[in-house]
Amino acid sequence: MNRLAGTVLLALAILLGTVATASAARDFWNPASNDSSQQFPLLPPPLDGNVQRDDTPNDPGYDPAEPDDEDGGAATNLYDERFDLFGFPSAQTPLTLYREGPNALKKQVSGFNAAGAWKVTRGRPDVQIAVLDTGIKWDREGLRLQVALNRNELPLPQKAGGAGCSAYDCNGDGAFNVADYAADPRVDHAAGPHGSAEIDGEDLIATFSDGSDADGNGYVDDIAGWDFFDNDNDPFDASSYFAASGHGSGRMMEAAERGNDGQGELGVCPGCQVIPVRIWDTFVADGNTVGMGMLYATDSGAEVIVAANGSIYHSAFAEAASNYAWSHGVVQTYSGDDLNTANHNYPANYGHAMLIQGVVTDTEGLGTDVGPELRSALCGQPLASLGVCLGSQLPVGTYFRGANTTQFGGKSSISMEGASGSENTGKAGGAAALVISAARDHGIQLRPDETRAILEQTAERVTGNSANPLANTSGLGVADPAADPAAPRESQWTSHFGWGRVNLGAAVSVAASGKLPPEATITSPDWYAPLTGDTLQVRGLARARVATGGHFTWKLEWGTGQEPDTWHQVGSGTSSGTVTDFGTIQLDQVRQALASYDAGQDSGGPIFSTSGTDPLDHEFTVRLIVNGDGIDTPGIDRRVFTSARDEDLRDGFPKRMGAGGEAPIRYADLDGDGTEELVVPTMAGEIHAYRQDGSELPGWPVRTRLMHQAGGHQGANGFKALAAEAPPREPPRGPVVADIDGDGETEVVTTAGYHVYAWGADGRLEDGFPVGPPLSNCRPELQKPNISHPKCGFIASPALARLDGPDGLPSIVVPGLDGYLYAYTPRGGTVPGFPVRLVDPDIPADQQMLAESITSPAVGDLNGDGRDDIVVASNETYDAQAPDFESLASGFLGSALTDILANAAGGSNRVYAVDSRGNDYPDNDGKPFLAGWPIKPNGAIQDTLPMIGPGQDPSIMKVDGETRVVASATGSATIGVYGTDGSLSRGIQQSIPGAASTADGALPVGGINLFESASLGKLVPGQNPSVVKYGLGLPAVLNLLLVGQNLPYNHLIGAYDPVTGLSQPAFPRVTEDYQFLSSSTIANVTGNPTSNQVIAGTGLGLVNAYDGLTGANAPGFPKVTGGWLFSPAAISDDGRIAAFTREGYLFEWSRPDIPACQSEWPGFRHDPQQSGNYDHDGTAPGPLRDAKPGASGVSFEATGDDGRCGQADHYEAVSSEKPIAADGFGDADRLRVTEAPAEPGAEETLALTGHKRYAAIRAVDESGNPGPVAMVDFGPSGGPGPDPDPDPKPSPKPPRNVKPGLAFLYKGRLYVRVHCPKRFRPACRVRATVVTKKRRGKAMTKTLRVKVRSGHWKRAALKVRRPFLKRLQKLSKVKRRTIFLKMRVKARRATHGPRKAVVYHRLRVRSPG
Repeated sequence: MNRLAGTVLLALAILLGTVATASAARDFWNPASNDSSQQFPLLPPPLDGNVQRDDTPNDPGYDPAEPDDEDGGAATNLYDERFDLFGFPSAQTPLTLYREGPNALKKQVSGFNAAGAWKVTRGRPDVQIAVLDTGIKWDREGLRLQVALNRNELPLPQKAGGAGCSAYDCNGDGAFNVADYAADPRVDHAAGPHGSAEIDGEDLIATFSDGSDADGNGYVDDIAGWDFFDNDNDPFDASSYFAASGHGSGRMMEAAERGNDGQGELGVCPGCQVIPVRIWDTFVADGNTVGMGMLYATDSGAEVIVAANGSIYHSAFAEAASNYAWSHGVVQTYSGDDLNTANHNYPANYGHAMLIQGVVTDTEGLGTDVGPELRSALCGQPLASLGVCLGSQLPVGTYFRGANTTQFGGKSSISMEGASGSENTGKAGGAAALVISAARDHGIQLRPDETRAILEQTAERVTGNSANPLANTSGLGVADPAADPAAPRESQWTSHFGWGRVNLGAAVSVAASGKLPPEATITSPDWYAPLTGDTLQVRGLARARVATGGHFTWKLEWGTGQEPDTWHQVGSGTSSGTVTDFGTIQLDQVRQALASYDAGQDSGGPIFSTSGTDPLDHEFTVRLIVNGDGIDTPGIDRRVFTSARDEDLRDGFPKRMGAGGEAPIRYADLDGDGTEELVVPTMAGEIHAYRQDGSELPGWPVRTRLMHQAGGHQGANGFKALAAEAPPREPPRGPVVADIDGDGETEVVTTAGYHVYAWGADGRLEDGFPVGPPLSNCRPELQKPNISHPKCGFIASPALARLDGPDGLPSIVVPGLDGYLYAYTPRGGTVPGFPVRLVDPDIPADQQMLAESITSPAVGDLNGDGRDDIVVASNETYDAQAPDFESLASGFLGSALTDILANAAGGSNRVYAVDSRGNDYPDNDGKPFLAGWPIKPNGAIQDTLPMIGPGQDPSIMKVDGETRVVASATGSATIGVYGTDGSLSRGIQQSIPGAASTADGALPVGGINLFESASLGKLVPGQNPSVVKYGLGLPAVLNLLLVGQNLPYNHLIGAYDPVTGLSQPAFPRVTEDYQFLSSSTIANVTGNPTSNQVIAGTGLGLVNAYDGLTGANAPGFPKVTGGWLFSPAAISDDGRIAAFTREGYLFEWSRPDIPACQSEWPGFRHDPQQSGNYDHDGTAPGPLRDAKPGASGVSFEATGDDGRCGQADHYEAVSSEKPIAADGFGDADRLRVTEAPAEPGAEETLALTGHKRYAAIRAVDESGNPGPVAMVDFGPSGGPGPDPDPDPKPSPKPPRNVKPGLAFLYKGRLYVRVHCPKRFRPACRVRATVVTKKRRGKAMTKTLRVKVRSGHWKRAALKVRRPFLKRLQKLSKVKRRTIFLKMRVKARRATHGPRKAVVYHRLRVRSPG
């Protein structure tokens, strides 16, 4: 052996000995090295010198595919280990290299370097992460010791035998957790019903809850978190959705799963604790409960909030809560909507939230990391027998592919490694907590913007050009656009990766050093704010507390687009204090630059229209950079704004409403002056009514009640702080505008939270409202995994239905989140036969799903009985129906494909046709549904997004004279057109685009339905009404499944003939983004009678007007809003068009060419009654203008059938000696009218024979909708008046001795005797009402509750309902018993005899005196 060889062997022996010694003494919690940097070993282990392979955690799921795994792992698949946590290259990808940048030709690091950060800190138990989600699974062993406990609600722990501990950390391990109560004899380890055999937080909740708020924080017994969904102190995850169950626990484990315990895996911050906060039962959550969770987390001492959910709406309360959290030092890591889109989801779009992105490998999603259906295809037989699994066994080309199940866009902050926005948000929360822990270890309490800056500015920049095969992002398939490797770091932000993949080792190193970056934050205007003025003033905050002398420099600059190549400086300065005003940007300069700006094609985004407008071409970015003296890391903040100047914009618009515009808006004439107001619900719990001049109608806005979940918490610090600014009111939905009670005045009806509301035109709440369903239908114990997930209240918008036929008053119909269809009278009473439970009677009872309904109903007479029936969908999802292969022979290719997909990976939904009589329907074997219903459309991905996934609004139309129902299911490739018997008459395939569409950029592939609803209307006059609906190109679905691939795809607006099922020639049109729980408007906005337009808004802020003939945007369109257009655009009858964005900006444009009369689908659900029925007349006649008395009667300007359009059906006239108000129309004397209505605008005269001094007239349409009342005064001698009484009698007095069987009518009340039968002892509780007849009789009076002793009678005065006052006056002159006293009798105490009964007494009406 020569000397050199001996030296080498000696060195190897020493090295191997060192490695063995280190391995034997490994200590994850006390590592030998504090080197937190990324590692780039040249040699294989154990010769690599990689310090991250020393003192590794002993969790078996951490590194089993690494050859030096000390725990005996034998995995050979990269995806079987937690490579996302590594700060070194995985041994499974030795050929995956950096190809450019500072690490060129080195192996790519596989993760975000948590392993390096652990060399500095593993986290601290006093750094707590609040997870706002579905709650916690108490049996998760990795979380059992991680749950933060509220010592102010707990007694000191006891040792075995009952001896008290001197401190809460009874076992002295440095953390206060359930282990400190492990030996406590008071605690039964099985006390909590959902945990394991070991002690957990629920055991403490069950043991020590005493019903008191011991710490006075506004939450009773909040021992281990809070549940805002059920508003109690056990945040157990009781989610009944398969896709959401465990979602909250998953985020907690990603953030802070206990590490080095020889089990499972570990979280990013394994030494930190979590605060479980249950905000909803799925990750699609209520906006206000998200805000409540923020307040609770902040007041409970959380340093980090993780919210991996999307809010149903942008809540003003939640935005204020997010600001409250930021001002109290809390970092907020939130996800988007996980659908590979650049729209603006909440709560991530709040100003101080970090929107978290993700990176994946280019081959992830092609094998074992996908769902079971795709995995069985790619990794099943015969490949499995050969040991082959496609996809995950393919070589990894890059670790820097954007994850398609996250959300990209202008607000992107940082990227973690992971396939979904949800999991990356949990990891980001853990990363923030680890950075905070590192600083706190050195006596520093970080502020939110310091933590954000550390994570963003130490992140590993993702660089590369998608067309460059040698880019860091290159690999299998098309890469996402990334940063220029030659650009300075402050200019390497990108929309798909934000500031890059987190380098957590570098981040904790900065935090531990004490050299903190300056704070830099822009606070106004809002993100994506639409700017129409001449200047932009930018405000925010800049300061540098640890810079030398506190001294810093700052500069503000702007550039075109989201990723500017060139920056224009606006202002700069130096300071040693705090700067909040950064100057003013001249917007004319910005607009000049934008005029030539082209955002270009995003290789990771959709393909836009070749002839349309790129929505991103109107955006520009403002950037604030702050550098502290002696500090290497800068503070940077940026915001994207939208240039939205438009010559059509009306003065005062856009209005910043301060809350989201998710609810549909509507034009309607509330005050009867002939000019429509704009009715605008906001998610602040308000409904506004704006006049044509932009001012608010007197009495408006109206406001809803506080949300039920806020009950009991008004004394909490956060709630008190926000009480005046933004209370958590119930969020309203789309408003019905109609005269619901026949009193001649318009009411506004909507649902909000737990209630149905009705306001008069003057803004006063109507009698009997608000009203809501019984909470017993949504009680927590009804929640059962997979089959029962009821909630309380409403998300659906109401509709009006004439359940008693055209001559009856309309009823308010709406499905609830508890799985019932409700129907209310115009006075808030429950319609007989309702509510109807929406559950498939053909499913065995033990398998029936109690699911919510979020979709608005459609109303129409389906069975020809003259009454409106109700078509409504529920969120039930059962096994898919068998494939309809016969449809192939009929050309229904989409139907067969949908059935195949549904049987492989989806299921079937339910759509019901409910008879007008509800549960009283005498046919169909006692079921409330029409024969043939419910229908069971198949779909592929209904439960992917729980609660909102299955939801689509059905619609009704006549096709060739036959009534048809249009409905579809999420994930289906077809839209179904059904007969009234539930049979499929036509399956409309989301077709492959034709030549006109492909010329506009549409790809030659089909599409599928998602969460959007169909609209119906004629695109070309004289043709059949078209079915207009959004669709998603099939390649986009593959991108979501394959995660790391970027196949070209489109978003589409289709239009189809319901007779042939064929696409209209110019459709589908390429649009910009999802419509998402929305629909289009169909109207004429050009004044050209040859075609109508489809007005379609999407998530990227353009209001398009696609022409029915050409498909091109109408002149002056699209309109730019910069926001997510969740609700359809509204069209007025005087040339106005309005749109309202999720971001809270209300737009109104003037378009003089818009015709006054719009008969297609001019607003949400077709008409002001929200019928969802193309043939429904839901618009009342307009006012009779210039009404004046004359010698021959009353003259006026004639009105129309729908406002000023069409021709009214007839007139009604009444007369009185006193002035006649609208609500007194029914009380006055009827006059005979023989004249037929003239054309609108014509001068008309009605001869009113026998009128008195005052006369009132109104027009009525063929559906019975009355128009506004016009009154005229003929003067003192205008009418004959009543003959004087020669022997006047004194005014009668209220009757005292009313005999049984009589009803005395006096001053609007009926005086009756109420009886308690002797069989009810000792007394009765009686609910008395006078009705027209026994069965299904109409209530003529309001209900009166009275207590009566057994066997006795008691006088009662029942208030008469206005529509029946005249009738009762006439009946008082009839000498026979004509009405009924209906008494619901209930025993006051259950002693003897029956418990309750309904008793009727026939009555004769008399007048006293």
